[in-house]
Amino acid sequence: FRRVLFRSQAVRGREDLRQIYTSSTVVGYRRMLADEELPRAAWMALEKKDTAEVEAATGQRIMVEVEKAYGGFESPALLKETERTHQILRQARLSYVLAPSGKVSDIRVHEPTLPIGRSSFEQIRALASEMQPVFPKRAVSIGDSWTQDIIYEDKRGSVVANQDSKNVYTFTAWRPCRESLCVYITIKQEMRSAALSGGGDSCVEASSAGTGEGWMLFDPFAGQVVKTYWKLNGQGKVRVRQKGESEGQEPVAQVEAEVVVEAEVTAERIDGEP
Repeated sequence: FRRVLFRSQAVRGREDLRQIYTSSTVVGYRRMLADEELPRAAWMALEKKDTAEVEAATGQRIMVEVEKAYGGFESPALLKETERTHQILRQARLSYVLAPSGKVSDIRVHEPTLPIGRSSFEQIRALASEMQPVFPKRAVSIGDSWTQDIIYEDKRGSVVANQDSKNVYTFTAWRPCRESLCVYITIKQEMRSAALSGGGDSCVEASSAGTGEGWMLFDPFAGQVVKTYWKLNGQGKVRVRQKGESEGQEPVAQVEAEVVVEAEVTAERIDGEP
């Protein structure tokens, strides 16, 4: 697959601070053999899985390897020299269990993924679940809809973040795609997120809400997503509180800003092999 992400983020009223970022990756997927040993974990803490979660993860384990990656800022000019920042995704590997229904579970990050890329891969772990449609147990036909609720939580040190999203999928039509016939599925999303980071003399609070829409072409005969498009628009607030000099003292400074975020994601299968 080739994934392309366009993201724009700005502080309302400060166009000079608008960040425009574009990235693309070529990612290889393969089914792991039943007796194949998993590579070592990149971060041991992530391997301390909940027993119930691991036992519930039934299906085929898929290995995902980043073959090529690029990313860069178009704006502001100060951030344009960012080639080194995207090297963290190169030679990265993760795996997950894919159920027949399309549910993604037991996502693991493996060596030689660079440790510095942990925050990026935490997001990719969430994105893997969010971008993969989960099909209902019942048979569906044109016009049928179903929902997928996703809850993502991240607690590391002084950072606490969570995101709740609801995806509504609709089987809209059959469409020709390459040598096959694909299901055209439209998607609508509602998302809310919040984060809190505290340490030292300051505390940062952030919250946002957004809506998204998109579509995908799914080949039911090969059991593969052929192409997807996703667009998300959101807005939120960021608040920085400066702590007092002594314990229990009221904050002495507070700064707030409204943030607007736009993101577009496209993905397409570039290798016809299963």
